[in-house]
Amino acid sequence: MVRVKGGSKRRLRPKTLTVDEFELVVATLKEPYRTMVYIAQCLGLRVSEIAALRWDDFDFEKNQLLVPSSFVSGRVDDVKTEYS
Repeated sequence: MVRVKGGSKRRLRPKTLTVDEFELVVATLKEPYRTMVYIAQCLGLRVSEIAALRWDDFDFEKNQLLVPSSFVSGRVDDVKTEYS
């Protein structure tokens, strides 16, 4: 495995959107991307985790969402870490 010193460090500080900016972004999106952005914003999921969601992952009686898998390189696999 190859490691590049400092290769995983961010070069720019992430932009934090205001509520108005977020609403403008969402207004420009079509489905299913609009729903994906809402899920990412509200639940803090990674794109790969959102792409792997299935209806079975939702427990509407307990108001819970389990995130057992992620979608990477065309494959559904376990999440990145146990605590993801």
